[in-house]
Amino acid sequence: TKLFHILVLPANIFLSSHEPKGGLPRVDIEALLNDEKAAENFNVGVSTVNDQTWKMRLDYDACIRCGRCQDVCPAYLNQHPLSPKKFINDLKDFSWKEYQKSLAANGNGKAEPGAAAPESAQAPSEPAMIVGGAFDPTTIWECRTCRACMEVCPAHIDHIPQLMELRRAEVMMRGQLPQDASIALKTMERAGNPFGPQEARKQWIEDAQIPVIGPGEECDVLFWIGCCTTYDLCKQKVAYNVLKILQNAGLRVGVLGDDEQCCGDPAKSLGDENIFQTIVKSQIKTIESRKFKYLVAHCAHCYNVFKNDYPQFGSKFTVLHHTELIAMLLKEGKLKFTVPIERTVTYHDPCYLGRYNDIYDAPREILKAIKGIKLVEMKNNREKARCCGGGGGHYWMDIPGGERLNVSRAKEAQETNADIVTVGCIYCLHMLDDAIKILSLDEKMVVYDISELVVVAMGGEVDTKLTCSLEQMAA
Repeated sequence: TKLFHILVLPANIFLSSHEPKGGLPRVDIEALLNDEKAAENFNVGVSTVNDQTWKMRLDYDACIRCGRCQDVCPAYLNQHPLSPKKFINDLKDFSWKEYQKSLAANGNGKAEPGAAAPESAQAPSEPAMIVGGAFDPTTIWECRTCRACMEVCPAHIDHIPQLMELRRAEVMMRGQLPQDASIALKTMERAGNPFGPQEARKQWIEDAQIPVIGPGEECDVLFWIGCCTTYDLCKQKVAYNVLKILQNAGLRVGVLGDDEQCCGDPAKSLGDENIFQTIVKSQIKTIESRKFKYLVAHCAHCYNVFKNDYPQFGSKFTVLHHTELIAMLLKEGKLKFTVPIERTVTYHDPCYLGRYNDIYDAPREILKAIKGIKLVEMKNNREKARCCGGGGGHYWMDIPGGERLNVSRAKEAQETNADIVTVGCIYCLHMLDDAIKILSLDEKMVVYDISELVVVAMGGEVDTKLTCSLEQMAA
């Protein structure tokens, strides 16, 4: 009966994970392969009900079908074929049907109240695949992993970890994934990043004369540039600006140079744990061969992986997002904002910075410290902020259907009458900039990383090598 929830829902809350929100539960694949017993029955992810854990099944019973998750899911709200509520309930229904099949096959009496017992036991059959059986295969690829569903769930159901286990099984055990995603993973496996040759990274850093820190060398801040920034000329401005800010504060800053590869987030999001874990273990050795106080990332996805996933494999370094460090430097009086920016500004909370890591105040403190800025909030802000649409691997694949999530978010920004949309994530920068162009709003509104406004407020000049300058904003 419905009263069953009085017992199950509190139990699910009590037994919910106390690990960091941003880290996914996983097995160490290398350790699994080295375990002879485990290697014989090698399996990653969840393909059938036999792979489900007791906690997954407890999630299904704890769901009260209130629809709160569905009401905040950006994919569902934009008419994409995904409902977190339906996802959990389809898993529950499918699991029960498989259980009833096993009872019938084993001749263990009635499968459910009122059902007739089988005349004879049937030969046990292979359990059906969840993906394709419980729901259409596209369902698991629609999710942006924005965590909005988990943020509002009163039963503490793990929608995203459940979905990611299905992705892992599809990718690693069945080789099934969208073609665009497959291309990105193959490029990562070959080049160490999803964009292009490592030589291009090395050449840009050398040409830009960005200080490189070698093994055994020391600096205050080890700055993680990231792949999206490295391989896109218009995004390289963000790296220049962050470097300029930190150096202006008197910090010794260095980068890994040719030793920096991808942080692994695309592989993690797309379900390829093998590539992800291989990259993580390699990069931990590389990073920890340098001496530094903070590892600073300006991409919310890189930041989240370093802070919440890398410690699962033994990393011990301190990670800061660039907005955290800039806010810290402001409080210490190491940065001075002297140039006013007379603009109306709205701030978009990146999912992997906000809901995943609860960083809401630092970016706003920076903006409020800049003279002339009028900060206005979008209707959905902070923990209720809507996703830009780039998470969950969607930066690397385009699944048609419904309105684009970035377009919906840009419309929400337009409602504030802001001149500038600021972000703290390179994915959000890309997605919202595209959306503004799609809506033909680029003459009324521009998108900038917070670091770009900080440089202007400090009175700094934009590097002449950049083709995407801030001069049009200052004009």
